[in-house]
Amino acid sequence: MRNCGFRIRRVVLCQHGVAYETFELTGYLKGERIRRRFKSRDLAAGEKNRLEVAAANDDGAIKTVTTRLAPAQLAEAEAVFARLGQRSLSGAVECFLANYRPPAVEMPLAQAAAAFTADRADNVGDVMMGSSC
Repeated sequence: MRNCGFRIRRVVLCQHGVAYETFELTGYLKGERIRRRFKSRDLAAGEKNRLEVAAANDDGAIKTVTTRLAPAQLAEAEAVFARLGQRSLSGAVECFLANYRPPAVEMPLAQAAAAFTADRADNVGDVMMGSSC
């Protein structure tokens, strides 16, 4: 199918002795020529965006779909699919669920460092700066 870039151009028309400004949108979608006129550039730009999305959906692998995912979840899902390549997402999730074990203890890093240092106090000695042995 032939899809070409859409253009908006300003046109001044004279009809019945009255000159007025209009914005003309032209291009091709699915091999069909599109020519439409709008009262404002904003209306023409909105229709141009809609037609460009329709052309992209017709041409490539990008499809517009309605989803319950939040924008952040959708971006994360796309990133995961990109990392998986030809492997199955369901297989990856099954492997994760089969092997995941939650941590035994969770604590802030500062608290964990203090507990580790206290536990190893017998093994830690003073460091003498600048002295040679």
